[in-house]
Amino acid sequence: MAGKRERHPRPAGEILGAALDRWGIGEEVRAHRVFAVWEDAVGPQVAAHAGPVKLRRGVLQVHVDQNGWLQQLVYLKPLLLEKINERLGYNAIADVQLRLGALSPQPSARSCPTQAAESPPPLPPDAAARIGRDIDRIRDPALRDLLRRLLSRHLPAV
Repeated sequence: MAGKRERHPRPAGEILGAALDRWGIGEEVRAHRVFAVWEDAVGPQVAAHAGPVKLRRGVLQVHVDQNGWLQQLVYLKPLLLEKINERLGYNAIADVQLRLGALSPQPSARSCPTQAAESPPPLPPDAAARIGRDIDRIRDPALRDLLRRLLSRHLPAV
């Protein structure tokens, strides 16, 4: 029955996930969970000396605080990739770039699960415009305003 509205409510996460997939950014947004699962994936000892700082197109940039740790992690890179993707539940990370650099003081995922380490990368203007048009079509004004406020943190002028 095409065009007929569903009578049963769906979870907001399911609706938002479908919208992100339709906009072509679902996988990229889901991959940003790497910042939340980093310590669990690599363990507290590695996490004390290395941390993710940026994710772009499946390449995770990691800063390492000491040369010795950097050298060790170069050899462990395949294992790091495997553990991270295992925690994410799919092969979201294609490569890890290890660089010597200062670690940002970030709360661990256990101490603050809702705080992201980094915002997602900015969207191209055409994607932001498409998302804005889709939000305008939402009939429920409260849901429309909530989604606009949520996405305005990451999108210019939605």
